Amino acid sequence: IRAAVYIIDSLSGDENTQEELRKLYKAAEMAEEKVRLLCSMGHSIDPNTIENTLQFIFESDEVRTQDSTSALVGCTSSLIGRNIVWKFLQKNWMKLVERFGDNSIFLVFFVERCLSDFADEETANEIKSFFDSVDTPIAKRAVKQVLETIYMRV
Repeated sequence: IRAAVYIIDSLSGDENTQEELRKLYKAAEMAEEKVRLLCSMGHSIDPNTIENTLQFIFESDEVRTQDSTSALVGCTSSLIGRNIVWKFLQKNWMKLVERFGDNSIFLVFFVERCLSDFADEETANEIKSFFDSVDTPIAKRAVKQVLETIYMRV
């Protein structure tokens, strides 16, 4: 039930609500509670709030590496969020590769979980062009699967 309450708060709240969720996250002792809070933070429909959540996830030492994928999934729960996350991944891909390592399964998770819900050819072409321009062998199969999924929806 807490996850639903957190998500509703995030959807209907503002940056102050997000700050409260971050405080709860910092105070939480159980890993499951931290994941619930992180995921809910991303469910906002306010672009600035989503961008702030992405900064919190990746620029703060407070978020465990293994929890970052859950938080990103929350951010992609809306079309607004998906577009923001896609732009974020494009802008920060090399930083993510450096942070996680070029053979990290987390890079695969980012591709699979953040890009597979798109449903338009233009974005699919952007994804293909972007990943053709970066050398991340571990993500190649995930990118191919994401593109197949998107093209099936078009």
